[in-house]
Amino acid sequence: MFETEVSPLRLTEDLLPPEVLAAFARDRGFSHLAPIKWEEHCTECAWPACYTTCDLYSPRADGNCRRTIDGFAALAGVEALGIPLVRVRFKRWANLTARSTVAVHPVDAVVAIERRVASASGWAARLPFGAAIGRPGLPARAVRRWKDRLVAASAHDDAAPEPTCLVLEVYNPGSAPVDLSLDVAPRPADARVVPFKRLISLQPGFQRVRLPFDEIRPHLAGAREVDLQINPNILTAAEEGLTLFLGLMGFAREAAATIESAPAPVAMAAGKKVKVVIWDLDNTLWDGTLIEEGPGKVRLRPGIREVIEALDGRGIVNSVASKNHAEDALAELERLGLAEYFVFPEISWGRKSEAVTRIIKAFNVGADTVAFVDDQPFEREEVRSANPQVRLYRHDEVAGLLDRAEFDVPVTAEARSRRGFYQNQAVRQQAMQQVLDQPGSDYLAFLKRSNIRIVIDRAGNDQLDRVHELVQRTNQMNFSGHRYSKEDLRAMLADDALECFLVDAEDDFGKYGTIGFAAVRRGPQPLVQDLAFSCRIQAKRVEHAVLVSLMAYYAAQGGTRLDVFYRGTEKNAPVARVFDDLAYVETSREGADVVYGHALTGDLPVNEVIQVRFPAMLAPAK
Repeated sequence: MFETEVSPLRLTEDLLPPEVLAAFARDRGFSHLAPIKWEEHCTECAWPACYTTCDLYSPRADGNCRRTIDGFAALAGVEALGIPLVRVRFKRWANLTARSTVAVHPVDAVVAIERRVASASGWAARLPFGAAIGRPGLPARAVRRWKDRLVAASAHDDAAPEPTCLVLEVYNPGSAPVDLSLDVAPRPADARVVPFKRLISLQPGFQRVRLPFDEIRPHLAGAREVDLQINPNILTAAEEGLTLFLGLMGFAREAAATIESAPAPVAMAAGKKVKVVIWDLDNTLWDGTLIEEGPGKVRLRPGIREVIEALDGRGIVNSVASKNHAEDALAELERLGLAEYFVFPEISWGRKSEAVTRIIKAFNVGADTVAFVDDQPFEREEVRSANPQVRLYRHDEVAGLLDRAEFDVPVTAEARSRRGFYQNQAVRQQAMQQVLDQPGSDYLAFLKRSNIRIVIDRAGNDQLDRVHELVQRTNQMNFSGHRYSKEDLRAMLADDALECFLVDAEDDFGKYGTIGFAAVRRGPQPLVQDLAFSCRIQAKRVEHAVLVSLMAYYAAQGGTRLDVFYRGTEKNAPVARVFDDLAYVETSREGADVVYGHALTGDLPVNEVIQVRFPAMLAPAK
């Protein structure tokens, strides 16, 4: 159920090539579907204040923010399994959100619901809304609530079976791949559960993405209703206008015969580029067999080093799948000066097909963007049997790899740093696992091992744009809820009665950048009137470290109490826990506006988790 009740635009089928229309209409062997409600949304939603303060706010007919160019524009008379096809053209910060159930129902029943909803949505889209900013008009609101009830009612049908997969059917009409970030989380949200996340690369053309429900289920904690997000990660004006056509987008159950026959994957569009090269070692990367030759005896094959370095420079990441003793093979790669180039290596005596599958999962890329190089025909075919989309190359084809079209990729600064991104990810995963494997381990232990480091320094006019972006975009970790214009912030930075600080953060896995802003009104009892953090550091106790540092800073200047203004909302409620954690007490309250204070004349809380550098402590402002 796409949000067409606020999208009166109707398109014609001639926008799509006949072969794409045929692909959308193809029978997929689904016996059941789940009702799902898709809407356009914003990755940095800060409702309701953003309707009056955000530079990117664009009103649509029902008063809400238009984050796509023209909403879900339906193709008249075109359906995919009874579900309307729609076109979406994205703007900055736009994403798609959905409410769904994992209780699936017979296809005919769900298609009947879809058609009734589509009819009602078309009716609502033609009516005048009379909506205020940020408050949908009655027709759209009625349709939206009806769809919510349909999803909720479906979720409570205990006799309904589970899906076998999540299916996304998409046509990318562009000439370049599109990367989508997919999140699936239980509804209501559960902070103890890590959502299912997947990066989906859509090549030009039609694609049907199938994600097994067995991989998603562990991330739902038994919830029958779920929230989905699809984010194209558009951050600049130049990227706006990205266009996708969407068909079936939701949970499905395949008929038993379909599952048992294991149909071949839908052919992908031609021209896909390689993202990962997986290397065999013996007689492929080096001449000889390590277990027979012995450590220090094998030699790199001619030209191998140059090929690996060139691939790395293009942003094509290297890995290893080898039958060897892991410790010996890794030591040999280190001796040859190549160990740093290989990410997520799989070295064991198990099947190479299983190793390749694990590597693909670790990189979170499509199998058709992976190349496997091995000198043995048996090993290549064994990998093909389990991963038919992986590209296979012989050892004697290595010299010509760089000249092949599939290895000819754009070289950018981001591409050159891609290996580092995956290495950071590998180290982070290893560190987390080490903590979890320890008896009595806890989350704070992992934070300490991450060596989170922050710098608190005074903000100046040269950081105005970043301060403005931070206070506009943060919602869950905005203590005051204030949304300042650039003119307001410029005046604050020039106000002698205020001290404004920016917070930068990094850890052993990489940089977070500028993630915090504080504005403190000076006096014997200084008041933190604004405190805001990026959600990137949520649950990392950075807010604790900043408050502890500010307390020490103002105590050194003779302050008697540090007060913090907090305006409670449903979204920022979790950050208020910091006051209990640091033993603050409520000093005043007016409705949702609360001031919490902590004396600066006695023992102060101690920060034992975050490493802090605070240059202002060495030279306090006068």
